[in-house]
Amino acid sequence: MPLFTQQQVQNTLTNYLAATTGTQYVEVFYNFPASENVISEGIYVAEVYQADRQKNSNGILPGGHVYTIKDRIEMYIVTQQDNPYVENMLAIFPIFIDDALFSQSGYFLREHTIQQQYVKNSQRYRITFDLSRLQVI
Repeated sequence: MPLFTQQQVQNTLTNYLAATTGTQYVEVFYNFPASENVISEGIYVAEVYQADRQKNSNGILPGGHVYTIKDRIEMYIVTQQDNPYVENMLAIFPIFIDDALFSQSGYFLREHTIQQQYVKNSQRYRITFDLSRLQVI
């Protein structure tokens, strides 16, 4: 299980949007916008889950089981094409990954990727955070 919940990520993201823009012009979704009748603009936190678990060959104790665990967060930015605010939204994520929610939780490797996707009448960005930590079992 990841060291944080989807609700914690949504709350942290909402706080970042309010702090960096001075106003919350972007909504943080709880339901995927495609299930709505109209195209809503904002950021959707899709899923928080454990993506990978590998036994670490550098066990510290004899017989100790040390695992490298990768937790993943998937988010989407959904917006109209040619939105002037999309650059401001994308600029949040390099700062967001160093948030206390992730940096003080024991994640020694924090990476994110952004993929741009075009769909009918809208523009989407898929943001994936991969957070690696060690766990002794």
